[in-house]
Amino acid sequence: MSKIITTTPILIKFTTFEFAKSLCNGEIYMNPLNYFRGIDDGNVKGDLYEGTDGIIANDDIDRTLPSLGLNLSRQFKEHIIGGISMLSEEQKYCKIFCMYELNVDFENNFVAPIDERIKDFGDTFLLITDFIEFRHRIVHALNTGSYNVRSFTGDRVNYYKPNCSTDNLGPFAKLDLYSWQNEFRLLAEPIDYSLEPLVLKIGDISDISIIGSTDRLINEIKFKQDRQLYIPKYEL
Repeated sequence: MSKIITTTPILIKFTTFEFAKSLCNGEIYMNPLNYFRGIDDGNVKGDLYEGTDGIIANDDIDRTLPSLGLNLSRQFKEHIIGGISMLSEEQKYCKIFCMYELNVDFENNFVAPIDERIKDFGDTFLLITDFIEFRHRIVHALNTGSYNVRSFTGDRVNYYKPNCSTDNLGPFAKLDLYSWQNEFRLLAEPIDYSLEPLVLKIGDISDISIIGSTDRLINEIKFKQDRQLYIPKYEL
C-alpha cells in the first residue's frame, strides 16, 4: 500500500498493464478528438458527440435554424430526437489525454466510490501523486521538443443534459451519461490540422505515480486513522 497525504487533483489513468508501464516511462499518447467519435463500444470510450460546439433543442429548432440560414421540412423535424448537435470541425484535431479525477476530501476523510464500469477501461491503473510536477514535465517537454502544438491546457470535464439548448460547449464538455467517468482532460491544440495522434515523451514519472490493480483500487482505497489515503499498488 502507498499513502497520499494531500494533493489536488488526484488523477488516475485506467488502462492495460502494458500502457500503464509505457505511461510510467513518460510516454503520453494523445488521440485527436475525432478518434473518439468513431469508437462503438457502448458509450465507454466512444462518443459520437465529441467536439460538439452547441446543441439546438427540439423546441428551439424553428427559432434558431432560420437565423443560421437553414430550414428543415416539417417531416424531417418530426424525426429529430434529442435536438441537433453542431459539431466543430476545428475541435476534431485537438489532441486529448483522458484521466479519471478521484473525488476525495482530505479534510473530512472522504473518498467517493469508483464506478465499477471503470473496469472496462482496463485492469490496471496509474495514479499521479503530484499533478503540479506532472504538468510541469509536460510543459517542459512541449517547450523543449519539436511538437506540433500551439497551446496546452488541462481541466475537468463538464457534463450537460441532452435536448437542452447550449452553445460554446467546447472540448471539455460531454453528455451527462458519461458523468460516472469523472473525467479530467489534458488537451493540446495543434499548429497544423492533422488527425494523427500526438505522442509526448516527458521522461520517467515513476517518482510521482503509483501502478496497481483496478479491481483492488475500487475495493481497497480508503482513509485510515492517520488521516492519510491509502492506495493498493503492485510491487514492480
